[in-house]
Amino acid sequence: MPRTAVTYLLPQDHLEEDALLDHVAIGHVVVERDTRERPGLAEALEWIARGSADTLIVTRLGAASGSLGELMRLLDWLGRHGASLIALDVELDTGGRSGRRTLAVLREVHRWARQPELPRRPPGRPGLSERTPEVARRISTLREQGLSLHAIAETLNAEKIPTPRGGARWRASSVQAALGYQRPRPPVPRARPGHGRGKAPKPPGDAVKAPGGGRAKGPSLGRAKGPRGPAKPARRNP
Repeated sequence: MPRTAVTYLLPQDHLEEDALLDHVAIGHVVVERDTRERPGLAEALEWIARGSADTLIVTRLGAASGSLGELMRLLDWLGRHGASLIALDVELDTGGRSGRRTLAVLREVHRWARQPELPRRPPGRPGLSERTPEVARRISTLREQGLSLHAIAETLNAEKIPTPRGGARWRASSVQAALGYQRPRPPVPRARPGHGRGKAPKPPGDAVKAPGGGRAKGPSLGRAKGPRGPAKPARRNP
């Protein structure tokens, strides 16, 4: 038996042939006149309330609701009146088997969204106050008495209290972690200009080691002298 549907359209929407509409007889089409107040949606739901239709058709799921909570209230209202929803853009039909599975997922997601977020675990050694609350209280008490981390570690070792990891010896660092302190990471050193890994080649005028172990000067970059002229004759005494 075909289902009787009322179609709700926004002014920019157009109803086209779709596979979901093969077994649905469209009895009435409502085009929205005021997208803010949406009196057209109330008119379409009135058709379902008085039994003239058992299916609400929308071309886009966002046309029927503006949020997940609003969508779930609409689906609950349709369910109480024995009606279903068809959204053509996402191929959703809550009257079919796959649509009912999708509806169950939506309800679960909506339930998660309403639950308060779980508190975050405090920093430090995870689970110390939960697994061994008496040890956590003992460390806090010793710290309030003014004991240093090293003194607290020696006290716990003397009392033979195991560490959170099951060790037999406490250290100042383990007490520090149990108190919730996280050691900051050291900054990454930056290379200074001219201090890279590779060495720059020496200029050709620098001194280099001679084969005999001394130091020899490199080639001179001074001005080259021209060739000398002929030698002058020596002067003779008369």
